[in-house]
Amino acid sequence: MQLGFAFRNHGGRRAGSGRKPKNGRKAGVSHGPRPVLKARHPVHVTMKLSAGLPNIRHHSLATAVFEVLRKAKDRYGTRLVQLSVQANHVHMIVETEGKDALSSAMQWLAGLIAPDEMPA
Repeated sequence: MQLGFAFRNHGGRRAGSGRKPKNGRKAGVSHGPRPVLKARHPVHVTMKLSAGLPNIRHHSLATAVFEVLRKAKDRYGTRLVQLSVQANHVHMIVETEGKDALSSAMQWLAGLIAPDEMPA
């Protein structure tokens, strides 16, 4: 004889569940798939530094950041077109061959910008 299983009302997707937004009507960023990246469509990339690091617009650090970005201008099938260095983040417009190329280039760049790897 097969017995029935009683389902309870906890777990799973339901109205009102999940983390509540801090402000506004929507919480966080979309977890949907990214659109396909094509070389002819530029992409805006923002790279933030960890909290507590010095202002990278300071002359000595900015010089080092620009040197790293000069090395990265055409790497892993990703071309740096424009950039804006702010106090704690960098905005970049890049053209890339695809998401794998962009991922590789950004990981390489993050490794170079890391404070213990930055040239003096």
